[in-house]
Amino acid sequence: MPLKVRLKISLIILIFIAIIATTFILSIMIYPVFILISVVLLITGLYLLYVYYPKFDPSGYSIYKLRGKGRCIALTFDDGPDPVTTPEILDILKTYSINAAFFCVGERAERYPEIIKRIREDGHILGNHGYSHTKLHNKSLRFIRDEIEKSERVLNPLTEINGCKLFRTPHGFKSLRLVRDLKKRNYILVGWTRGIWDTDGSDANTLLKRAEAYLRDGVIYLLHDGRDIVGSGTNTVEFLRKFIPILYNRGYRIITITDTIEKKR
Repeated sequence: MPLKVRLKISLIILIFIAIIATTFILSIMIYPVFILISVVLLITGLYLLYVYYPKFDPSGYSIYKLRGKGRCIALTFDDGPDPVTTPEILDILKTYSINAAFFCVGERAERYPEIIKRIREDGHILGNHGYSHTKLHNKSLRFIRDEIEKSERVLNPLTEINGCKLFRTPHGFKSLRLVRDLKKRNYILVGWTRGIWDTDGSDANTLLKRAEAYLRDGVIYLLHDGRDIVGSGTNTVEFLRKFIPILYNRGYRIITITDTIEKKR
Protein backbone atom coordinates (compact mmCIF):
# COMPACT_ATOMS: atom_id res chain seq x y z
CA MET A 1 0.00 0.00 0.00
CA PRO A 2 1.43 3.44 -0.95
CA LEU A 3 3.10 5.50 1.79
CA LYS A 4 0.64 8.37 1.29
CA VAL A 5 -2.30 6.09 2.03
CA ARG A 6 -0.68 4.76 5.19
CA LEU A 7 0.06 8.32 6.32
CA LYS A 8 -3.60 9.21 5.83
CA ILE A 9 -4.67 6.18 7.86
CA SER A 10 -2.20 7.12 10.62
CA LEU A 11 -3.60 10.65 10.65
CA ILE A 12 -7.16 9.32 10.98
CA ILE A 13 -6.10 7.13 13.91
CA LEU A 14 -4.38 10.08 15.60
CA ILE A 15 -7.53 12.14 15.19
CA PHE A 16 -9.51 9.33 16.81
CA ILE A 17 -7.11 9.30 19.75
CA ALA A 18 -7.43 13.08 20.13
CA ILE A 19 -11.22 12.83 20.07
CA ILE A 20 -11.15 10.05 22.65
CA ALA A 21 -8.89 12.06 24.96
CA THR A 22 -11.09 15.15 24.64
CA THR A 23 -14.25 13.15 25.21
CA PHE A 24 -12.80 11.48 28.30
CA ILE A 25 -11.90 14.83 29.83
CA LEU A 26 -15.38 16.13 29.09
CA SER A 27 -16.92 13.02 30.63
CA ILE A 28 -15.21 13.78 33.90
CA MET A 29 -16.09 17.47 33.79
CA ILE A 30 -19.61 17.40 32.40
CA TYR A 31 -21.60 14.17 32.25
CA PRO A 32 -21.09 10.40 32.57
CA VAL A 33 -22.62 9.72 29.12
CA PHE A 34 -19.34 10.88 27.64
CA ILE A 35 -17.65 7.88 29.26
CA LEU A 36 -19.76 5.59 27.08
CA ILE A 37 -18.98 7.67 23.99
CA SER A 38 -15.24 7.58 24.74
CA VAL A 39 -15.35 3.79 25.17
CA VAL A 40 -17.13 3.38 21.82
CA LEU A 41 -14.62 5.66 20.12
CA LEU A 42 -11.72 3.78 21.72
CA ILE A 43 -13.02 0.42 20.52
CA THR A 44 -13.64 1.84 17.04
CA GLY A 45 -10.16 3.34 16.89
CA LEU A 46 -8.51 0.10 18.00
CA TYR A 47 -10.45 -1.90 15.45
CA LEU A 48 -9.46 0.47 12.65
CA LEU A 49 -5.86 0.08 13.77
CA TYR A 50 -6.29 -3.71 13.70
CA VAL A 51 -7.78 -3.63 10.19
CA TYR A 52 -5.34 -1.27 8.48
CA TYR A 53 -2.05 -1.78 10.34
CA PRO A 54 -0.58 -5.25 9.66
CA LYS A 55 1.68 -5.22 12.73
CA PHE A 56 -1.15 -4.52 15.17
CA ASP A 57 -2.63 -7.84 16.27
CA PRO A 58 -3.19 -8.22 20.04
CA SER A 59 -4.17 -11.87 19.54
CA GLY A 60 -0.69 -12.74 18.28
CA TYR A 61 -2.13 -14.63 15.30
CA SER A 62 -0.19 -12.65 12.69
CA ILE A 63 3.53 -13.02 12.01
CA TYR A 64 5.34 -9.83 11.08
CA LYS A 65 8.85 -10.33 12.49
CA LEU A 66 11.46 -13.07 12.84
CA ARG A 67 11.64 -14.01 16.50
CA GLY A 68 14.86 -14.92 18.28
CA LYS A 69 16.90 -15.56 15.14
CA GLY A 70 19.73 -13.08 15.70
CA ARG A 71 21.30 -11.13 12.86
CA CYS A 72 19.02 -12.20 10.04
CA ILE A 73 16.22 -10.96 7.78
CA ALA A 74 13.64 -12.55 5.47
CA LEU A 75 12.53 -11.59 1.96
CA THR A 76 8.90 -11.96 0.89
CA PHE A 77 7.31 -11.20 -2.48
CA ASP A 78 3.67 -10.38 -3.27
CA ASP A 79 1.38 -10.18 -6.30
CA GLY A 80 3.16 -12.55 -8.69
CA PRO A 81 3.90 -14.58 -10.59
CA ASP A 82 5.06 -12.40 -13.45
CA PRO A 83 6.60 -13.84 -16.65
CA VAL A 84 9.52 -11.37 -16.60
CA THR A 85 10.12 -10.17 -13.05
CA THR A 86 9.60 -13.40 -11.11
CA PRO A 87 12.12 -15.53 -13.08
CA GLU A 88 14.71 -12.74 -12.76
CA ILE A 89 14.17 -12.64 -9.00
CA LEU A 90 14.37 -16.43 -8.81
CA ASP A 91 17.66 -16.33 -10.72
CA ILE A 92 19.14 -13.83 -8.27
CA LEU A 93 18.00 -15.84 -5.24
CA LYS A 94 19.42 -19.02 -6.75
CA THR A 95 22.78 -17.35 -7.33
CA TYR A 96 23.06 -16.64 -3.60
CA SER A 97 21.32 -19.87 -2.46
CA ILE A 98 18.59 -17.83 -0.78
CA ASN A 99 15.10 -19.07 -0.03
CA ALA A 100 12.24 -16.57 0.17
CA ALA A 101 8.44 -16.56 0.45
CA PHE A 102 6.18 -15.86 -2.53
CA PHE A 103 2.55 -14.93 -1.84
CA CYS A 104 0.95 -15.47 -5.22
CA VAL A 105 -2.31 -14.29 -6.76
CA GLY A 106 -4.46 -17.17 -8.02
CA GLU A 107 -5.58 -15.70 -11.33
CA ARG A 108 -1.96 -14.88 -12.23
CA ALA A 109 -0.82 -18.36 -11.22
CA GLU A 110 -3.37 -19.79 -13.66
CA ARG A 111 -1.59 -17.97 -16.48
CA TYR A 112 1.94 -18.95 -15.46
CA PRO A 113 1.86 -22.40 -13.85
CA GLU A 114 5.44 -23.09 -14.94
CA ILE A 115 6.66 -20.24 -12.72
CA ILE A 116 4.72 -21.60 -9.75
CA LYS A 117 6.36 -24.95 -10.40
CA ARG A 118 9.79 -23.35 -10.38
CA ILE A 119 9.08 -21.52 -7.11
CA ARG A 120 8.39 -24.89 -5.51
CA GLU A 121 11.32 -26.65 -7.14
CA ASP A 122 13.74 -23.92 -6.05
CA GLY A 123 12.71 -24.52 -2.44
CA HIS A 124 10.82 -21.31 -1.76
CA ILE A 125 7.73 -20.91 0.39
CA LEU A 126 4.50 -20.68 -1.63
CA GLY A 127 1.69 -18.80 0.07
CA ASN A 128 -1.86 -17.73 -0.79
CA HIS A 129 -2.53 -14.05 -1.61
CA GLY A 130 -6.14 -14.42 -2.74
CA TYR A 131 -7.44 -15.11 -6.22
CA SER A 132 -7.96 -11.59 -7.61
CA HIS A 133 -5.98 -9.37 -5.22
CA THR A 134 -9.20 -7.78 -3.97
CA LYS A 135 -9.17 -6.20 -0.51
CA LEU A 136 -10.98 -8.65 1.77
CA HIS A 137 -11.43 -6.70 5.02
CA ASN A 138 -14.83 -5.34 3.98
CA LYS A 139 -16.13 -8.32 2.00
CA SER A 140 -18.78 -10.91 2.83
CA LEU A 141 -17.85 -14.32 4.16
CA ARG A 142 -18.94 -15.91 0.86
CA PHE A 143 -16.64 -13.61 -1.13
CA ILE A 144 -13.74 -14.27 1.26
CA ARG A 145 -14.21 -18.03 0.98
CA ASP A 146 -14.35 -17.88 -2.82
CA GLU A 147 -11.11 -15.89 -2.97
CA ILE A 148 -9.26 -18.27 -0.65
CA GLU A 149 -10.59 -21.49 -2.19
CA LYS A 150 -10.15 -20.51 -5.86
CA SER A 151 -6.58 -19.43 -5.25
CA GLU A 152 -5.87 -22.52 -3.18
CA ARG A 153 -7.03 -24.81 -5.97
CA VAL A 154 -4.73 -23.10 -8.45
CA LEU A 155 -1.70 -22.99 -6.15
CA ASN A 156 -2.14 -26.47 -4.73
CA PRO A 157 -0.03 -27.75 -3.11
CA LEU A 158 0.75 -24.73 -0.97
CA THR A 159 3.68 -24.83 1.42
CA GLU A 160 2.67 -26.27 4.79
CA ILE A 161 4.59 -25.78 8.02
CA ASN A 162 3.53 -28.05 10.85
CA GLY A 163 0.29 -28.62 8.94
CA CYS A 164 -0.43 -24.91 8.46
CA LYS A 165 -0.66 -23.02 5.19
CA LEU A 166 0.31 -19.35 4.83
CA PHE A 167 -1.90 -16.43 3.80
CA ARG A 168 -1.10 -12.77 3.27
CA THR A 169 -4.05 -10.45 2.84
CA PRO A 170 -4.09 -8.05 -0.14
CA HIS A 171 -2.71 -4.69 1.04
CA GLY A 172 -2.32 -6.17 4.53
CA PHE A 173 -5.92 -5.32 5.47
CA LYS A 174 -7.63 -7.82 7.77
CA SER A 175 -10.89 -8.24 9.65
CA LEU A 176 -12.23 -10.48 12.38
CA ARG A 177 -14.42 -12.26 9.82
CA LEU A 178 -11.44 -12.98 7.58
CA VAL A 179 -9.21 -14.12 10.45
CA ARG A 180 -11.86 -16.50 11.82
CA ASP A 181 -12.20 -18.16 8.41
CA LEU A 182 -8.44 -18.44 7.96
CA LYS A 183 -8.09 -20.12 11.34
CA LYS A 184 -10.77 -22.67 10.44
CA ARG A 185 -8.80 -23.48 7.28
CA ASN A 186 -5.56 -23.91 9.24
CA TYR A 187 -3.86 -20.86 7.78
CA ILE A 188 -1.34 -18.62 9.49
CA LEU A 189 -1.56 -14.92 8.64
CA VAL A 190 1.79 -13.50 7.54
CA GLY A 191 2.42 -9.77 7.62
CA TRP A 192 5.69 -7.88 7.34
CA THR A 193 7.97 -5.62 9.31
CA ARG A 194 8.88 -3.19 6.57
CA GLY A 195 7.76 -2.42 3.05
CA ILE A 196 10.10 -0.44 0.80
CA TRP A 197 7.30 0.88 -1.44
CA ASP A 198 8.65 -0.69 -4.61
CA THR A 199 5.18 -0.13 -6.06
CA ASP A 200 5.55 3.64 -6.39
CA GLY A 201 7.98 3.70 -9.34
CA SER A 202 11.03 4.72 -7.31
CA ASP A 203 14.44 3.82 -8.71
CA ALA A 204 16.62 1.08 -7.23
CA ASN A 205 18.83 3.48 -5.26
CA THR A 206 15.82 5.03 -3.56
CA LEU A 207 14.52 1.58 -2.67
CA LEU A 208 17.95 0.73 -1.31
CA LYS A 209 17.96 3.77 0.98
CA ARG A 210 14.55 2.83 2.34
CA ALA A 211 15.59 -0.75 3.02
CA GLU A 212 18.86 0.25 4.70
CA ALA A 213 17.13 2.83 6.88
CA TYR A 214 15.10 0.10 8.56
CA LEU A 215 17.66 -2.69 8.57
CA ARG A 216 17.29 -4.45 11.93
CA ASP A 217 17.60 -7.97 13.27
CA GLY A 218 14.50 -9.98 12.41
CA VAL A 219 13.01 -7.74 9.71
CA ILE A 220 10.59 -9.35 7.26
CA TYR A 221 10.77 -7.24 4.09
CA LEU A 222 7.79 -6.83 1.78
CA LEU A 223 8.67 -6.71 -1.93
CA HIS A 224 6.62 -7.18 -5.11
CA ASP A 225 7.10 -9.19 -8.28
CA GLY A 226 3.74 -8.67 -10.01
CA ARG A 227 4.19 -6.06 -12.74
CA ASP A 228 0.57 -6.00 -13.95
CA ILE A 229 -0.54 -5.05 -10.45
CA VAL A 230 2.24 -2.79 -9.23
CA GLY A 231 3.90 -1.45 -12.39
CA SER A 232 7.36 -2.26 -13.68
CA GLY A 233 9.30 -4.68 -11.51
CA THR A 234 12.66 -3.74 -13.01
CA ASN A 235 13.54 -1.50 -10.09
CA THR A 236 12.83 -4.27 -7.60
CA VAL A 237 15.15 -6.62 -9.47
CA GLU A 238 17.95 -4.03 -9.58
CA PHE A 239 17.39 -3.26 -5.90
CA LEU A 240 17.87 -6.92 -4.99
CA ARG A 241 21.14 -7.12 -6.91
CA LYS A 242 22.48 -4.26 -4.78
CA PHE A 243 20.85 -5.09 -1.44
CA ILE A 244 21.86 -8.73 -1.03
CA PRO A 245 25.65 -8.07 -1.10
CA ILE A 246 25.16 -5.24 1.41
CA LEU A 247 23.35 -7.61 3.77
CA TYR A 248 26.15 -10.16 3.60
CA ASN A 249 28.83 -7.50 4.06
CA ARG A 250 27.11 -6.39 7.24
CA GLY A 251 26.95 -9.89 8.61
CA TYR A 252 23.26 -10.61 8.03
CA ARG A 253 21.84 -13.99 7.11
CA ILE A 254 18.83 -14.21 4.80
CA ILE A 255 16.46 -16.93 6.01
CA THR A 256 12.81 -17.88 5.53
CA ILE A 257 9.95 -17.35 7.96
CA THR A 258 9.75 -21.12 8.55
CA ASP A 259 11.58 -21.22 11.87
CA THR A 260 9.49 -18.40 13.32
CA ILE A 261 6.28 -20.20 12.39
CA GLU A 262 7.52 -23.49 13.87
CA LYS A 263 8.43 -21.68 17.09
CA LYS A 264 5.04 -19.94 17.16
CA ARG A 265 3.24 -23.26 16.85
